[in-house]
This record gives sequence, C-alpha cells and structure tokens, in this order.
Amino acid sequence: MANMASVSYMIEGPSETLKLINDAIVRAMSQEKHWDEWEACINLGFTEEELDGKRLGGEFSDEPSISENILEFYAEERWGLQDFNELLEKKFPEIKVYWIVEESGCEVYATNDKDGKYFPERFYAELCQDDQIDLEYFKTEEAMYKWLSEKTDGRVHNEETVEQFNSDYEDEALDDENYIIIHQYAVMD
Repeated sequence: MANMASVSYMIEGPSETLKLINDAIVRAMSQEKHWDEWEACINLGFTEEELDGKRLGGEFSDEPSISENILEFYAEERWGLQDFNELLEKKFPEIKVYWIVEESGCEVYATNDKDGKYFPERFYAELCQDDQIDLEYFKTEEAMYKWLSEKTDGRVHNEETVEQFNSDYEDEALDDENYIIIHQYAVMD
C-alpha cells in the first residue's frame, strides 16, 4: 500500500478560472472512476495522452472552497506531492498554485510558498513526554525551541539538547516513549 501524503492547496487567479477548477474537482469527487486528480484533469479537458506518464494518484479530502479569487482544497496523494499542481499551472498560466505537503512515513515536509503567504510553517515538532504527545507547527526555529524549552522545563533549547534528550531515554532506558522529533519544511521552487 502506498504512503499517503496530506497536501493543502491555495490557488490564486481569476474567479472564472478558479470556478472551472472548482467544478472539475467537485465533479471528479462524485465520479469514482479513477483517482480524483486524474478525473479532475479529464474534466478540465486534458487528454489521456497529455496525462500519460504524469503522477496523479490523489483523492480530494473535502470539497473545495472559493473566496476572493482564492481556491482552497485538500488532497491525500500517493508517495508525496503528485503532478496535479504542475498540470493546473500549465493549462492555466494566469493562476499561481501554492501547496504544502506532509508525508511522515517518507519524511516529506515541503512547500512552494517561499514567502509564507498561505503556509508559513517551516518546522514541525513532536514531543512525547510522560505518555503525553504534543505536536506543534512553527514559523521559525527560534519559536520552536522556545516551545520545547517551555515544555521540558528548560531542558531542551537547541539541536544538541534535543539529541541529549533523546539519548538520555534511549541509552539509559528510562522510558522508550519519551522523544522529540523535529521536521523542517523544504522550500521548493
């Protein structure tokens, strides 16, 4: 079974174009023939030849929403980000597709939102301590370490102290369930 990635999309563009994309997505969600992204592309007029060799293994999670020239939707895509965003931008050069992808099984954390307009997250931290798991997203590394410091009573405040925290529990076998995992989002073109 494929690892599924959670992908959030924000598309800027003319309202007529966004409505076309929105309608294609909604229709694809009701068709249940192939993967939703494939069906949405067919609904938008792509030929099977144009889609040959493209990665389109995604299912839309919720119906999209449009507000003030922005289309927002979510998808679960196989093995990370698929080619749907590239196909949309190729067919509709007047739009800009912003995305963020998270797939923990393959350690994929990435976005193309360089300025953080829609997806300002750059770090994701998971802290398990005393059988309690805390998860949080951060715009900056500084904010992340401040949170970790507060959560660990000042014990963790940089990369070295994260390693020490994890090492203490691993080496001394104090508690295998205590750990810190940090993920940094790659910023892509």
